[in-house]
Amino acid sequence: MRRQSRIFAPTVLWLLAVAAYFAFYYDEIFGFLTFLVGGFLILAGGVVAVLAVGRAIRERSVIGFATAALIFAIGALGWLTPKGKDLGARFKFMREKSEYVSIVAQMTNGGEASGLGHRVTIDEGPPLRVAFSWGGIIDNWRGVVHDPTGEVLKANILDLKSWSNRDDPNYASVAGLFGGTLIRAQHLEGDWYLCWFT
Repeated sequence: MRRQSRIFAPTVLWLLAVAAYFAFYYDEIFGFLTFLVGGFLILAGGVVAVLAVGRAIRERSVIGFATAALIFAIGALGWLTPKGKDLGARFKFMREKSEYVSIVAQMTNGGEASGLGHRVTIDEGPPLRVAFSWGGIIDNWRGVVHDPTGEVLKANILDLKSWSNRDDPNYASVAGLFGGTLIRAQHLEGDWYLCWFT
């Protein structure tokens, strides 16, 4: 049991670090170092997996192979698919949702947006849409959008011939929301969407 704990502790630490990385991915805790931290976690996961396989071969233990398989599966899900970032987006949204709901209610009743550290942008429509910026670089940004129509999802529809939606008249109604160009939207829940602008 003592030998197995040598690989158990680094595996658990790596899993906790990866969970924290994706849970706070959109909080920009690491700023421009986000990619370096992610790269370090990938490298650390690889080292722990190799050590687990080495231990499994030496001790003829299935646990080492299972540990390595778990690390590779979580690494693949986290970095090779959008699942890790999706979970991070949902986690951040759930933490801040009550403040978003309060601000949208204030705006709907003719009040002013206040009480949240994010930049709040309003598109008076109709319908009234409210965006809460999660940051970005220069004019490229992402944020949560309250859209009671769900029309922001039109940004995801592409013409398969041109691989663009720029000429689609349906997209035109949402293309210029919030003074930028809406390029992608992901449904979070209800009338809430995570959107990317340029």
